Amino acid sequence: MAKKLTYEELEQRVKELEKEALGRKQVEEALKESENRFRTLVEKSVEAIFLVNFDIEIVFWNPTAEEMIGLRTTHTKKITLYDVLTPDSLKIAMANVARASKAGTTRPRPYELTIRKFDGTLADLEVFIGLVDKLVCTGFSVPQAKAYQRDSQQ
Repeated sequence: MAKKLTYEELEQRVKELEKEALGRKQVEEALKESENRFRTLVEKSVEAIFLVNFDIEIVFWNPTAEEMIGLRTTHTKKITLYDVLTPDSLKIAMANVARASKAGTTRPRPYELTIRKFDGTLADLEVFIGLVDKLVCTGFSVPQAKAYQRDSQQ
């Protein structure tokens, strides 16, 4: 049978628990602040940002991606890279993902892909794909990227 704690021992344990709870609260607040900074960065980015799982489903996209290719958070079906990339671009993307995966690199390399917007039109994107627990894809429209490049050289 467990030994009964004295009043002093109980008081000490309560203080320890209060200190532990305060530490957890500080960690939770720091995490919430970090999440808010990350969310702001992603939502305000001028680059389209996509997270793609290894079944090539797009599981997250930011507002710039919505504008760029017409994605909506109200889409009811799963959206995959088959839905947004032309067949040639899909081959290029998959080859680059395989190369990065084989090399074990998470450092993104740029290349151009043609996307099929949801209104049926095509657009060229300069894309960077990095590997984490999902594929992280960011992209600029090619005309936009060239304009940024021109402006930075002036």
